[in-house]
Amino acid sequence: MPREEPFSSLRSLLRSSETASLLRKIEILSVYEGQPIEAGKKSVSVKLYLGRDDRTLSREELTGAQEQL
Repeated sequence: MPREEPFSSLRSLLRSSETASLLRKIEILSVYEGQPIEAGKKSVSVKLYLGRDDRTLSREELTGAQEQL
């Protein structure tokens, strides 16, 4: 993502996805700048917590959410 863009932009993008109702928490794992990332960009690794209050997610739901996100 662009180096100057705040993490809140990525969070907003994830929360606006079709699977946002399953998204419980977004956690930053790391931010990296340098080779092989191009100048002016950064790599942001995140951990996404998915779930529902009423039941356990099925494998198909998890796979679909991962593909969507």
